[in-house]
This record gives sequence, C-alpha cells and structure tokens, in this order.
Amino acid sequence: MVRVFGLLVAAIALMAPANAALITYDFNGSLAPTPPVGTGITAGNFNLGTAGGTTDATKLTTASSAGTFNFFEITVSGPDPVSVSEIAVRHARGASPSPTMTVSYSINGGGLVYVADFNPAASFQNFSTNDNLIPFAPVLLNAGDVFRVQFDYEGSVPVLLDWAKLEGGTVPEPASMAIFGLMGAGLAVRRFRRK
Repeated sequence: MVRVFGLLVAAIALMAPANAALITYDFNGSLAPTPPVGTGITAGNFNLGTAGGTTDATKLTTASSAGTFNFFEITVSGPDPVSVSEIAVRHARGASPSPTMTVSYSINGGGLVYVADFNPAASFQNFSTNDNLIPFAPVLLNAGDVFRVQFDYEGSVPVLLDWAKLEGGTVPEPASMAIFGLMGAGLAVRRFRRK
C-alpha cells in the first residue's frame, strides 16, 4: 500500500509545473533573450520603449529621463498551457537620487496589473546582492496568449539592469493529467489484486 501511495504522489508531482526560468535577458551586448526559453514559448527582444539606452558586455543602461519604460513579452506557442509566477531582476542605478521602478504585467494587451515596485541600489559593483525576486499569483496562459512584463520608472538618473527573468513552467494538458491518473489507478488495482 505504501508503494502504491508513493507512485500516486510521484504521478501528481509530475503533473505540477516545475518553476524555472522561462526566459532570461542577460544583456551581454544584446537585447535578445538568452536560452533557455521554455518549451512552447516564443519571445521577442527586450523593448526599450521610450527609454533609449545601450547594452554592453554586462548590462543594459537606460537613458536618464523620468517616466520612461522598458518591457519584454512572451507568446505561448505550444499546445500546453504555461503558468508564470515570478519576475526576477538584478539592478542598480547610475547615481543619486534613486528612481522608483514599478513592475507590472498585462495579458493580450489588456490593462496593467501591478506587481511591485523597488528602488534600484546605488552601486553597480554590488549587483551580486541587488536581486529582486518578485512573486505574484500564478497566471495561466494558453496558446496564443501574449504576456508582457513592463518596468516603469520615475527619476532622473540612468537605471542599470544586469539581467531580467520570467519564471514559471508548462502545465500538462487535461488529457495528460487523465493518463497519469489512470496509470496510478491501474497500478493501485493491480497491487490490490495481487494481495
């Protein structure tokens, strides 16, 4: 009985999405995403919007004007839904005073959903400790859905981004979940009949 229970737990675990980096922008001289990009997901370049800015071998530096924004987006292209649940950013600012960075998201061009805001730290040299892991209630995306993450900031100094990530995982379709369930039930019945 213990073995059967263990198999059922394992099957359920397989059905749950594994939280991982679906897309990463590390700005190593480019605004393009860096692999890995999640299965069934396509992604565009990081868009500077009205911010302007430059990339070098380590970071993205935005222009030093208030109210500008940057964003990236993914489109779900695979058959399975995708769950997104966390945004991670490593950041700094070029000088004082500190601007406020607001993180929001939208789905299919709809209204922005506020996630969090933070103040970029003062020193690029401290990027190794300037990480913001920003969780939010999981959002389920289906094929064709477009999920955009937007960074708005208010201030008068450049903002530096070392990397930005969107995390989540693929969710098995109902048919796959049913197969796992039937397999677990079949194993349980077989074990029961042997006794």
